[in-house]
Amino acid sequence: MHTSVSGIIFDFDGTLYHMGWYMRPLITLKLFPHIWRLSRYMKVRSELANKDMGSGEQLMNELCRRLAEKSHSSPAKMQSWIFNSFYPAFIETLSLFKNSRPGINKLLEKLHSNNIKLAILSDYDMLKERCERLNIDTAYFDKIVSSEAAGALKPAVRPFAEIQKAWDLPPEKILVIGDRDDTDGIAASQLGMQFMHMEGKKAYAGPNVRSWQEIKGFLSKLENGKS
Repeated sequence: MHTSVSGIIFDFDGTLYHMGWYMRPLITLKLFPHIWRLSRYMKVRSELANKDMGSGEQLMNELCRRLAEKSHSSPAKMQSWIFNSFYPAFIETLSLFKNSRPGINKLLEKLHSNNIKLAILSDYDMLKERCERLNIDTAYFDKIVSSEAAGALKPAVRPFAEIQKAWDLPPEKILVIGDRDDTDGIAASQLGMQFMHMEGKKAYAGPNVRSWQEIKGFLSKLENGKS
């Protein structure tokens, strides 16, 4: 990297654990008989990407309104489905991906002990429950934030900027690590933060993509303010 690092914002899905290709089919099966609702839900989320709705409540209201239209249902039923069906299925499936980033807790402990501020910023909510399912120790993180709860799905920059403000760090001293250049990468670039592209789906591959082992090796050598 070209400059020093005092804080790291990690993406979650595809970054702090490896997402196998079979994840979405398994979640879909768990959502039977409403198996088509997942694709509609994902489509609505993509429609709302990069739109700052101001609050999590306003985002959820709009998401459920659009999903209800596509599903010929009511917003209230869609919100119930999200929190009582989708998220439980999502969390349960994560058990299959435990330890898919070998040595992650030791790495987080070392970064924390070197006084490097750490955050998770995921598009999806229920982060503490998802971390617990993956055996990721949340004690090392200063901030655990979902763009959904903030009301601004990636690549909207506000959730990133709010972490920076809370840390009181110059943006160039913050490193964003994620598996998508079109979300985390764009936001980091707009705010003047550094970005490290985690290897993930082939659709998001690029010239500077790094494996987990490469990223872990780089981070393990970091000390506050140095790279």
